[in-house]
Amino acid sequence: MTSHRDDTKRQCTADDRDLAVQSITVTVHNQENNIDGVPIHRNHATIYPIVPRENSIRIDMVLNSADDTAGFLEAIYCYYTQSRGSLMNFGLSVRPGLLVHDVVDLIYANGRQRYRFTRSLTGCRFWVSTVIYDFEAAGFLSSWSYYNADDIKERLQYRYVVGQAPEGNEMEQGWFF
Repeated sequence: MTSHRDDTKRQCTADDRDLAVQSITVTVHNQENNIDGVPIHRNHATIYPIVPRENSIRIDMVLNSADDTAGFLEAIYCYYTQSRGSLMNFGLSVRPGLLVHDVVDLIYANGRQRYRFTRSLTGCRFWVSTVIYDFEAAGFLSSWSYYNADDIKERLQYRYVVGQAPEGNEMEQGWFF
């Protein structure tokens, strides 16, 4: 597994849409926010379709700005399969023949590219869980995958911290618009 390097990301291109998806990893990252001068450590969940040559496409819901709860879909080509800041990774097996454009097109077809985070700027875990349920319903996940959508939702109900046992952290729901 190739780990993250700072200079190994780029915007996705039209050619990337035709790449084969070998598997999908749901990654929980550590994210530090500064609220009123106080550092707050939270988890942030993202989706990484793994593509050939030990690379990935990071599919993420990110904020438009620090003072707005509206998020937008971001797809970044990464020359790695595992982010350096990852705390937990959950691998999903996919059906043969799945392409990046299948994944991205389904997100748009289901209206998942527009999402409003909660007022406390949480809700990414709900977004990820919803998208994984969409993938499962569309037949993108293999029947022999170790994890399914229910498993992912359950595992996203925890807060992960390096060197500590996971603690329960109920998922907060934003909304699609």
